[in-house]
Amino acid sequence: MKISLNLATRTYVNRRALYALYALLAVLLVFWLGLSLSSWQKDHTEIGRLEEQLQQVREQLGGLGDEGAPPFDSTDYQVLLDDLAFADDILARDAFRWTRLFLRLEQLLPEGASLRSLRPEHRERALSLTAVARGNEQMNRFIDQLMASEDLNQVYLLSQERAEVTDPAGQKRPAVRFSLLIQEAF
Repeated sequence: MKISLNLATRTYVNRRALYALYALLAVLLVFWLGLSLSSWQKDHTEIGRLEEQLQQVREQLGGLGDEGAPPFDSTDYQVLLDDLAFADDILARDAFRWTRLFLRLEQLLPEGASLRSLRPEHRERALSLTAVARGNEQMNRFIDQLMASEDLNQVYLLSQERAEVTDPAGQKRPAVRFSLLIQEAF
């Protein structure tokens, strides 16, 4: 194999294009410097104007001192405490997350059972739910898992009946429809 590479030859550099590129970069840098200086000047004048306004406000408020503060009234303080207690009560009600309850029910639901409806009863802090299971075994397993859980263990079976449900394939299958009441669910 014969290699014909001459290392003594110099590569051609188009100096005119290189110098034009340098000139263009210099012009762009000068333009950027001008924009930066202009922006700095605008910011500097804005800061000066804002400091003057702040000084005027301080002078206006300087004359008020302590005599400008309203006197402390215990009835106003009690009204404020009542308003805060009301707001805390609203926040405590809003602190309950339904998604957490739904996720918990989904975790406890065995294979072969599905929830059909959920109805919260806020006054009693209870949850009524209607579910369908393939048979009594799945229904009993769901109730047992609810009773074994720490937070949903006050479970009452309200009704149970045989029913026919339509599966996703469109076929009718025998099932057990049941209703539960879970006390202290939220």
